[in-house]
Amino acid sequence: MTDGIKKKARKPMVAGIAVAATAGLALVIVWKMMFAGPDLSSSAIRATFIVQPRDLTISVTESGEIKAASYTDYLCEVEGGAAITEIVEEGTYISPEDVANGRVLVRLDSGDLVERLTQQRITHATAEAAYTEAVENNDIQVKQNESDITAAELAVKFALMDLKKYLSDSLAQKLLAETGRSQRPDDEIIAELIEGMVKDPNDPRWGGASLQNKRLLEANIKLAEGQLERDRNQLRGTQRLYEKQYVATSELERDQLSYDRSAIEVQQSETALQLFLEYDFAKQTETLFSDYVEAGRQLERTLASARAKLAQTQAKLSSARATLELQKARLEKMESQVAGCTIVAKAPGMVIYGSSADYFARRDNPTQVGDQVRQGTKLLTTPNTGRMTAQIRVHESWVQRVSLGLRAKVTPDPFPDMVLDGKVSYVAPLPDPQSRWMSTGLKVYSTTITIGSNTGEIRPGMSAKVEIIIDELHDVLCVPVHAVASQGRQKFCYLVNQGRLEARPVEVGQFNDTFIEIKGGLREGDVISLTPPRYQEKTGAGEANGRRQPPEDRENRDPARERAAPAVDPESSGSAAPPQDGTPSQGGPPQTRGPRPEGGRRAPGQGGDGARPPTGPGGGRGAAGPEGGTNRPGGN
Repeated sequence: MTDGIKKKARKPMVAGIAVAATAGLALVIVWKMMFAGPDLSSSAIRATFIVQPRDLTISVTESGEIKAASYTDYLCEVEGGAAITEIVEEGTYISPEDVANGRVLVRLDSGDLVERLTQQRITHATAEAAYTEAVENNDIQVKQNESDITAAELAVKFALMDLKKYLSDSLAQKLLAETGRSQRPDDEIIAELIEGMVKDPNDPRWGGASLQNKRLLEANIKLAEGQLERDRNQLRGTQRLYEKQYVATSELERDQLSYDRSAIEVQQSETALQLFLEYDFAKQTETLFSDYVEAGRQLERTLASARAKLAQTQAKLSSARATLELQKARLEKMESQVAGCTIVAKAPGMVIYGSSADYFARRDNPTQVGDQVRQGTKLLTTPNTGRMTAQIRVHESWVQRVSLGLRAKVTPDPFPDMVLDGKVSYVAPLPDPQSRWMSTGLKVYSTTITIGSNTGEIRPGMSAKVEIIIDELHDVLCVPVHAVASQGRQKFCYLVNQGRLEARPVEVGQFNDTFIEIKGGLREGDVISLTPPRYQEKTGAGEANGRRQPPEDRENRDPARERAAPAVDPESSGSAAPPQDGTPSQGGPPQTRGPRPEGGRRAPGQGGDGARPPTGPGGGRGAAGPEGGTNRPGGN
């Protein structure tokens, strides 16, 4: 009974206390709204983060496609095309042993080519025989020319020797020199020389065989005259004896005959000398000189004839050689055409039909036995799966920081637990033209990552996520990127201090999709809000939505940016309005990675080419943080 009365008396008391508490809370809220600084909401107090050192990995993550580092294409090399008679099944793996053993991948019809090859071999043999004959004829002509030229040179040499022998060496040299430099005819020069020598039998120019002949004739005259004188004396003595009749008439007649004979011999000797001087000497001199000149001319004719004949044989040899080379080239080409009908493995890899690269060809006209293929048609391709690459497109905001040799992690989409190591091996110097054509304002750069090793499970064409490690910071203070707000050029973190939010200017450093480095303004152990209040800047106004702004914002306001800033509900949860100066803000990472597209909007997520600018957790990106997982707000 007493307990019931006490409970009834206690109810008005509890109600009064509740009313008083409600009124007090209302007064506190009104006081805060009228006199307090930034709004302190319950969500701002609950979503906090403790500043502490940690390792910060700076990376860019993009989706791409896995491709083989090298491909081996097998083309149809038969002119005019051929029909497929045998082809290996698509998807077959060609091992190094198959390459070593020369495994046949494709056979083409070679019946007509074999017949043409036989005919070409006959033609080539005929050309080879003609070439051999031309070579021999050329050698014969060379040796014949050598013999003819040698004979002509000897004729010149002997003719000169005969001339020198007859006139003497000095006189012959003088005569040749005079005829060589004088403009007068040679016969005039020779006649003048002979006339001078004939007039003076004792001329010192006499020499050689001509002098010997002249002396012999002169000696004959002297001998004949001596004999004549002796016969004359004998005849006189005989006449005196005959007059005294001591000798017979016959003796007198004999001595008279001897005398007459000697007189005739003297006359003959004198006539012979006269003929020699007037005719024989001149004739022999001119004959020998003419023989020498003619021998020289014959040598010139022989040389010219040798050159002409050699040119003819060499022309025939060149023609035969060219014909042989042409027929040999045709034969080799024909042999290569026949050999090209049998295509063997050149490199290991998986067999993919050439028609598989074309959707319509794969659907309407897949490669099969009996198909007629043209020259240059790609029949097969074998990507070398032993060395793979990942092809991605890096957004222009990151491309300056991506360089050759950077480490990368490749995660194939079919195997999310598989992480392959790789390195950046190529960065395109210019943006991808296809992305520029398909997406205005979005520029990406084709980048290749070479994968270190292949476990054999990944195949060309698989999608993959690639994380390029740009830098790794160790033991640095960092906070979530959406905990940093921007007002003008100043960055703020909101420190939770005795139940209030205190705007604390900070100096930021490098960042990734989740965390940003804090170089100054915060200390280890500070507690900051992960949902800092927003400020709506208006032109000419010092407050937004009835709340006071930090003094720095009033000084550094940009009227143009204020006019472009949208109105934001201060009570709504999420990130602050994106900053306009390319620095980290609530709901997104710093925008120092590159200039914003026109209009201040972030580039679309995929843009039709698989590339997108890096975003924070608020943008749904979720890149790997220092612990290797996705960092979300609210964790410390």
